[in-house]
Amino acid sequence: MSNYKVTYLLGAGASYHSIPVVNTLNERMKLFIDMFIPAHGVVVKPGEKDRILLTKSNKFYEDYPECIKFLERFRSTFYEAIEHRTVDTYARKLYLKGDKRKLNDLKRFLALYFAFEQSNELNKYQLKLSNVHDMAEINKENQKTSNHIHMTLDYRYDVFFASLLNTELELPENVNIISWNYDHQLEMGYRNYTDYSIHECQEKLHVFPRGNRDSGRVIKLNGSAHQYYGTDLAPHLFDKIDGDIY
Repeated sequence: MSNYKVTYLLGAGASYHSIPVVNTLNERMKLFIDMFIPAHGVVVKPGEKDRILLTKSNKFYEDYPECIKFLERFRSTFYEAIEHRTVDTYARKLYLKGDKRKLNDLKRFLALYFAFEQSNELNKYQLKLSNVHDMAEINKENQKTSNHIHMTLDYRYDVFFASLLNTELELPENVNIISWNYDHQLEMGYRNYTDYSIHECQEKLHVFPRGNRDSGRVIKLNGSAHQYYGTDLAPHLFDKIDGDIY
């Protein structure tokens, strides 16, 4: 194989065993946002929301303490988004209309949602809240929505890197990857072999786009629902509320 250039094309189903595919993504995102924001008309006592959130996903909110206020602010935009067939369609519509604020809000939401889906909060969808069905009800009402709901990483990425990496834990020089997906499954699959952070995995894999790089060997056509590491070495979803993100 070393005498040839090889390009792997990863489509929307490449993360199926962890990340919902397009026909269930809207419902899964709705489950996510409704889990943390009280339903209309539901009265939440002072301090109760914090207790629910900490019980629901303690580690996740330690990592991303800034996300709750954003979710509350974003909710109306989110419900506009799920009126469309896909969030990609909605993003394209916002781009064509020049609505940069809502487009950046949508990107921030997707970054938060994918970070949660790929977090190691094993019970993240399991506890019953006043405005969310418990898992038994979810399973009964929509089996597809709950499919692979606790899988952090699609196992096929582990197989993929086991077959590709050389003894220096690098991709061979003749191998390139083009991915349609903006999740972090590629980076997480690689991290299983290296223990690098997501950011370091993107550097090692030469992911594009990232930072100011103008090329790469792993091309993510839709960018990354990304996080970055600040000077405090803590993970953040975005650096300022009004800044552009890619």
